[in-house]
Amino acid sequence: VRIEEVDQEAFEKDLKEDRYIREKDLKNHLTATIESPEEKLLRETSEKADRQRRVSELKEKKNSKEKKEQEDIFKTYVASEDYQVLQAVRYLQGLSVFKSVLKAN
Repeated sequence: VRIEEVDQEAFEKDLKEDRYIREKDLKNHLTATIESPEEKLLRETSEKADRQRRVSELKEKKNSKEKKEQEDIFKTYVASEDYQVLQAVRYLQGLSVFKSVLKAN
């Protein structure tokens, strides 16, 4: 069974649930009311903290990627973590179900 190559990092990124962008995450987002000075200060503080968190995550990710590249030399193969193997198994499972349905008819 041939399954196309998938970048492991992209696959793992898609699994994370906190990557969704919401309206409130956008700069100059829509609000139901006019923003008071206190609300503006709170929003700007929150946005600054979010930016700092994302920067630190990027730095951490870069460092861990470099470390992972060094560790990958000694990494053992685990089929349960291989996207292509998992997709091939799911395809074969679906194929067996499909064949049993055809035989029943």
